[in-house]
Amino acid sequence: MAPDTRHPDKLDRAVIFLGPPGAGKGTQASELAKKYGVPHLSTGDMLREHVAKGTPLGLKAKPIMERGELVPDSLVLQMVAERIERPDCSHGFVFDGFPRTVAQAKYLGELLKHHGFKRPFVIHLVIDPSVLMRRLTGRRTCKVGGEIYNIYERRRRPREFATRTAASSCSGRTIAKR
Repeated sequence: MAPDTRHPDKLDRAVIFLGPPGAGKGTQASELAKKYGVPHLSTGDMLREHVAKGTPLGLKAKPIMERGELVPDSLVLQMVAERIERPDCSHGFVFDGFPRTVAQAKYLGELLKHHGFKRPFVIHLVIDPSVLMRRLTGRRTCKVGGEIYNIYERRRRPREFATRTAASSCSGRTIAKR
């Protein structure tokens, strides 16, 4: 194991957001990652990155994903291990919805210990089912830029969202249910 060169003002740990779809895991993970200057990690993003780059792991995962099946833990865990070994994770990172199984949690715990991270913070978001239903049924995604908003939230309607984010390529006409 490498000598500990971590700065005391940094996160120096994993923060894990857990909860049902629509609870706000991604939103909160993104905000916390930005605040501490650490990566926001999502296994879905990792899978898509490996597939897009044609890595050996991506080549194994691609046909499974195309069939709409769950990618096995063995592949997901290899991707997680590879990702947290990158230099940008040296001061911590924020997971969005991972781990999802006891086996994944045990593996992640060993991986974190091996890399000398402090014990992770785990935040479980609990939300009223009626609020979840409204959030999930109102979710929309721009097919061009991937921006996410909710039709029921005034601050995140498509035209307003597109004009608010000047770099956005979303015109409101390229919106899809998520």
